[in-house]
Amino acid sequence: MLVEFIGGYLTNSLALLSDAGHMLSDSVALGIALAAVYIGEKSSNTRKSFGYQRFEILAAAVNGLALIAISLYIFVEAIIRFQHPQAIHVEGMLIVACMGLFINIIVALMMFKGSDTEHDLNMRSAFLHVLSDLLGSVGAIVAALCLWFFDWAWADPLTSILVSILVLRGGIQITLKSSHVLMEGTPDQFSPEQIQQEIQSHTEVLEVHDLHIWSLNSKRYILSCHIVVSDQMQMSEVQDLLHILEHQMQDLGIEHVTIQTETRSSIILVTGCASLGPHGGSVDKRASKLSLGLQQAYAVSENTANRLSPLIIRSADRYEVDPRLISAIIRQESNFNSNARSPTGAVGLGQIIPSYWANICGTDLYNESTNINCTAHILSSYYQQGGSWKKAIAYYNVGPTGYESSFWTRWKV
Repeated sequence: MLVEFIGGYLTNSLALLSDAGHMLSDSVALGIALAAVYIGEKSSNTRKSFGYQRFEILAAAVNGLALIAISLYIFVEAIIRFQHPQAIHVEGMLIVACMGLFINIIVALMMFKGSDTEHDLNMRSAFLHVLSDLLGSVGAIVAALCLWFFDWAWADPLTSILVSILVLRGGIQITLKSSHVLMEGTPDQFSPEQIQQEIQSHTEVLEVHDLHIWSLNSKRYILSCHIVVSDQMQMSEVQDLLHILEHQMQDLGIEHVTIQTETRSSIILVTGCASLGPHGGSVDKRASKLSLGLQQAYAVSENTANRLSPLIIRSADRYEVDPRLISAIIRQESNFNSNARSPTGAVGLGQIIPSYWANICGTDLYNESTNINCTAHILSSYYQQGGSWKKAIAYYNVGPTGYESSFWTRWKV
């Protein structure tokens, strides 16, 4: 690089000067690429759960933009040389260009053999920098020979323009690809339609939506989606299906897979709780069933499930509400956190607003028994008011007034 810069200055060759400037930027680019490899290997932490692997893509984007800037600068300088030709020391230009070509060939071969330039976007951008340097040296040699044998003064700027076009093309490609990854676009090798068909090929999957496929870096791919399954599937069956789908996606090259299951019904059935009504046995017997169902379906701790299940059963019996519905409401509203409080002032397991219900339910709505009893009372009242459990659920979420005034909410119900 230093030899080409001095040689270009002494010989007045734009081809050598542009190649020297290009090599200077390449040295910086290679430094960034090496730093990206080192930083990308750092382990993840709570602030950066995926680690620093995407730094590789940031480095590639910087290198791509640098290539574009360099090529445009060379192009402008070449146009000026066309308008104002300058004398060039051909022999010195040829010697320095040959030296540059030799060094660039060695570096290019070392990078080609020692790194994954086909799949690693960061190393590919660095390799393109070196390759464009090599082409610049070739161009300088060709220009020197044309000047030596034919005295073509325009050969030097013309060669610079041709090299700048090649550099510009590579820079644009790298920048577009790295931008696509940073924008979390779908990788070219994956078809969302085909992936969706693969998932829906399983008879248990009724629907697939919110499907997203993106890249963390040049080699690691991520997928997330929601699938709708039958209400009648047991938790163990759902888990088996998820394991099959995860392995299927990993076989396609998608390393990190997150699939969320849903049902068509507004009421989420608690696994293993088919008969929890008054005719299903004693309160203790039904509470034991419900406790197991809460642990399996909602991942509630054993202590919490054992403590809340009898309260839910008794409140359900009192107000003639399905205990599974009360459980689903508690899961939706507080995820079984009796100390939960929303910004709007709703409190407890069922997220009840005291100003609306304290006179009927009692003032201590953080009390688990009081809150569950109030939740069942509200659901029962809304059922009598709306005439169906689906309306009762909608009323619980948005209120009777909110439901009646919203066409969208009514349509969803």
